[in-house]
Amino acid sequence: MDIMDITMPNEMIRKHKISACHASFFILISLASIPVASASETRITSNITADAIYRESEDNEIRSDETVGQLNPTLSISYQSARINASINARATYLERDNSEALNTQRNTYGSYNYSSRAEIIENLLFLSVDGGFTYRDGNALNFLTSDFINNSDSLVKTRTNSVAASMQTQKNRKFVANGTARYSLTETDQSEQGTDRLEDNNYSLSGNAQSNATEYGFIWNVSGSYIETERGESSQSDFMTRNYVANAEINVIDDFGVFVTTLHDAYQYESESNGVTTQEFYSFGAGITYRQNNQRFLRVAINRQIDPDINVELADDEDINEDDYFLSSELRWALSTRSNVSANYTRRSTGKTGQFSLNYNTRRLRARINYNDSVTSYSRLISSPESLGLFVCQQGSSDISSCFQPASLDYDLKAGEQFVDFLAPNYEISEAVINRESLIGQVGLQGRVTNLSFNTRYSLDSSVDTGRQTRTMSYGTSLSHRLGVRTKLNLSLTYAKVENNLKSTVGLDGESENINGSIVFQHTFRSPLSANFGFYYIERDNNILIEEAIGLKERRVQLSFTYTFANRNGARNANSQNNN
Repeated sequence: MDIMDITMPNEMIRKHKISACHASFFILISLASIPVASASETRITSNITADAIYRESEDNEIRSDETVGQLNPTLSISYQSARINASINARATYLERDNSEALNTQRNTYGSYNYSSRAEIIENLLFLSVDGGFTYRDGNALNFLTSDFINNSDSLVKTRTNSVAASMQTQKNRKFVANGTARYSLTETDQSEQGTDRLEDNNYSLSGNAQSNATEYGFIWNVSGSYIETERGESSQSDFMTRNYVANAEINVIDDFGVFVTTLHDAYQYESESNGVTTQEFYSFGAGITYRQNNQRFLRVAINRQIDPDINVELADDEDINEDDYFLSSELRWALSTRSNVSANYTRRSTGKTGQFSLNYNTRRLRARINYNDSVTSYSRLISSPESLGLFVCQQGSSDISSCFQPASLDYDLKAGEQFVDFLAPNYEISEAVINRESLIGQVGLQGRVTNLSFNTRYSLDSSVDTGRQTRTMSYGTSLSHRLGVRTKLNLSLTYAKVENNLKSTVGLDGESENINGSIVFQHTFRSPLSANFGFYYIERDNNILIEEAIGLKERRVQLSFTYTFANRNGARNANSQNNN
């Protein structure tokens, strides 16, 4: 495999087309050259890691073993000034393996990168951001947690994302607040060796909200909405569109009680080979009562009437379809303290009953978060606009909890080269399908003097809006880093996932997989810019497909790694090395 084949765009992409992302990137570079009053900082860090790996595997009762040599050079560049934050990270992986079955030594090279930037065009009002990257993802949901460059690499799919967004954000302490975002993204995947279809989707979105914050006049209002359109370039199917809006107006009547009126619209449109163009639209209006102490503590309950409801029969419950035109809705937002809050809402839309829930609990060292939502979406939308729900801040490209931290502020602004990290990734199936995705995420993070701990759980249910075909994932994971000495750490990680595929048996085969990924790693940093890791790794996959025999995998690895960190341009070592010293 040639490294250029990895990093260069697929030749099928129209070379004459210059994306808005590239144009915006040049704008940011130009802005970086504009003098500003405060000092700017450019940081360049790099390192190289050499790994010696011995692995034993049992795949469908076939035993094998091999030795693997691996080299991983990485380069990170970040720039930060008063108006611009920008960073880029690149990584290459070279593998050389000698196994008991192959007659010759196998060599493979992989590359990946990611970049992000944000510029303040008009102070405290208008912002421009550009981000994207190139990586490998497994296209089969049943392989969750068990595929990497060493194991099951033929199921990995090259994935590229590029996006640009312009956003307007007003100050939160004003009596009137308005925010809006216009975003474009391009998502591309190559066809995998196992037959995953190639994607090339363009996503265009507009979203915004406005509200009055002044409660002293007894009248407040708020409105929010979004419009997203996806051009499915490599598919014979038409564009996929979703739109929605919600508006509320409230009048105080006596003490903390008031009345309000509300209206909601939700719609989506897509085309499939079996049903042609499908449009689902839902309208409702209602009125109800409110208990409000302030804008951070209120409860609303309303009776709503559906207007010519058009509810998807594949996704909605029977009672949603057969119920009369009236239904209850509610909304809660309650600040438990200055650092903790809960919010929820319950209503109905074109897919039936729907709701969102969010709980944030924060102390100085302990953080907890629970989040539930559901939406009509697609794979390209999910990976081009990933949720940022992590409790720990790490350097971009790193997911080592030992070098991450929980920020003291709840409204922490990421610095150049930083990102919030979720230590349990979501499970996606690469496809053009339009899905209704229900997602529940629970996270607990603890940062102590010598120990960092993260516990995560995820539940997701992806239901095709066309066929009702479903994929359910339930996963649980924990990551722990404990400092054994001044320069030595113990890192533990264990993740379990159960994936159920095609639950309704409408097409294809039913499948179920129980997967485990665990590791124990000792890490030591020397006085020189050299560090060493010694670890044990375990991977297990137990697949059952309909009436066929189980497809199993058990793998054990022993790995020794040495990392050398080069000095940056200012003569300082990588931040991780500084922390360890």
